Amino acid sequence: MANCGKNSGANHSNPRAFGRCVVYARVSSKDQEREGFSIPAQAQLLRGYAASRDLTVLKEFVDVETAKQAGRTGVGEMLSFVSPSSLS
Repeated sequence: MANCGKNSGANHSNPRAFGRCVVYARVSSKDQEREGFSIPAQAQLLRGYAASRDLTVLKEFVDVETAKQAGRTGVGEMLSFVSPSSLS
């Protein structure tokens, strides 16, 4: 799973937030990595997407999960990073 969206979680009343995004990449199995969905491949794809839309990537977040190790710490860090108070 990967995500890079315009104004990802940004406060729309903050004009400085427009044109910025964050990158989130995640794999949940070694099979995904072998099939070309590795973290570096996702990040490269998302950076290209952002560049093609004139978005500035502020930060990249990553989660690697397995069935034995659950929890998306990268998502929590990303949500804290894009909170309205952090973008002002």
